[in-house]
Amino acid sequence: SNSVQGGNNLTETTSGAFQFFTSTPATDGNGSLDFDHMAYIKYNYTSVFEFRTGSNFTNGYSNDRLVDIDFVQCRNQDFNPEVVTTRDADISVVKTVDNANPLENESINFTITVTNNGPERATEVDVNETLPSGLALVQATPSQGTYNQINKTWSVGTLNNGSSVTMTVEATVNSGVTADSLVNTAYLLGLNQFDPNQANDTSKVAIYISNTVEGIVFRDKTGNALTDGDTNLSDASGDQTAVKDVVVHLFKDGGDGLADGSDDVFLRSDTTTISGAFTFQIGEDADYWVVVNSKTGNLTNGASWAEQVYAPSGALCSDGTGGIGTKGSAGNCFGGRRGNQSDNLPVGTDPANTDLANAEHVAKVTMASNNVSGLNFGFSFNVVTDTRDGDDDVSSNRSVQGSLRQFITNANEISGANTM
Repeated sequence: SNSVQGGNNLTETTSGAFQFFTSTPATDGNGSLDFDHMAYIKYNYTSVFEFRTGSNFTNGYSNDRLVDIDFVQCRNQDFNPEVVTTRDADISVVKTVDNANPLENESINFTITVTNNGPERATEVDVNETLPSGLALVQATPSQGTYNQINKTWSVGTLNNGSSVTMTVEATVNSGVTADSLVNTAYLLGLNQFDPNQANDTSKVAIYISNTVEGIVFRDKTGNALTDGDTNLSDASGDQTAVKDVVVHLFKDGGDGLADGSDDVFLRSDTTTISGAFTFQIGEDADYWVVVNSKTGNLTNGASWAEQVYAPSGALCSDGTGGIGTKGSAGNCFGGRRGNQSDNLPVGTDPANTDLANAEHVAKVTMASNNVSGLNFGFSFNVVTDTRDGDDDVSSNRSVQGSLRQFITNANEISGANTM
C-alpha cells in the first residue's frame, strides 16, 4: 500500500504513479520559518518509496525543500537499499563501571554516556542496555528519556549537536555466579538520522567476579612464633597481638614465578585494621605476591624495628644457609626472605614494580576462583636473625633489621622485659 495514513500541513496531489505534496511553512513568534517541521507524512510499513525533490520558488526561496527523510520507529539502515540522508548525526555510546572487580551480592554501577557528535540534531535516539546473565537490575536512572525494563531499550529522544546524556544502571552480582567474568554491552539501537560512524555505536565493559585474600599481621612478643599456644592473632592480649596501620602491598606476578620485579606489576595496597586484618579483592585468576611493609605501622616507631618470625604457606623464607625456600605450610619464618638483608620498601608512597625485589616479607598466592584466608605474618622485636652490624635504613635511627644492635635498640625503646 502507498496510501497516506496521516499527515500535517500539506496538500496532496497525484500525477500518474507519483504523489506530490505541497506545504506552507509555519512561522514562529518572530516570523521565522520552521523549516524543520514543514510537514510530515505517515505510510504503512509495506510501502515502496521513490523520492524526488523539487524546488520551491515562492516567497524568494529557490533551494530544494526536501532536506531530510525520517523513519519513525525504524532505523534508516534497516531499509534495502539503506536510506541515506544529507543530515548526518554521529552518535557515540560509551559505557564505564565503578567497580570492575565486585564480589558476589555486591552492587555496582554502570554509566552509559550517549553523545551526538553532529553535525545535525538527532531525533528518536534509542539505545539497548541488556544486563548479562549473572547480574540483576536494581534500577536504571536516565538523565533524559525513559528505560523500558521489558525490551531493554533506553528511549533517549532528541539530542542536539554536541550534547550528551547519561544513564546510570545499578546492578547486583548474583550469588553463586559461576562465570569468572561478565561482559555488559550497550549499543545504539536506532535514530531517525543517518549515523556516518557506526564504529562508536557500541561500548562494552568487562567485570571480573572477585575473590578475597585475607590475612593478619601480628606481633609475637616472645619471638617464638606460635609455639606458646596463643593462636588468637587478632586481639590485644596474650603473646600474639594484632598490629594496626601496617601497609600491605599486592603485586601481580608477570608469569616467571619470581618475586624479582622484572615482570611483576604493583596493583594496590591495604592498611591493617585494629585487629591486624588486611583484605584484597582479586577478580582475575593468576599468581600474586602479598607483601608486608615492615617499615610502617606499629612494626616500628622510627628507631625500633620488628623482624619476621612467622609466615603463611607460599611465603619466601630464608633457609638458614644463605638460600631461599618457599613454605609449603604456615609456620616459622625467622628473618624473612633473606636473613641477612633488611626490608627496603618505600614509605608514604606506592612502590614501583621493581621494588618487589627489595621486599623481605613476601608470600605467593595463586587465585583459581577461590577465596584465600589465613595469610598471616608474624613479627617480633625480640629476635636476632642477622650477625651484621651497620645502618641499613639511613632515613631513620633503625639499624640492620634482625641484628643484635637492632635488638638492643628495641629493648631500649620498648618497655617491659626483653628476652632473646
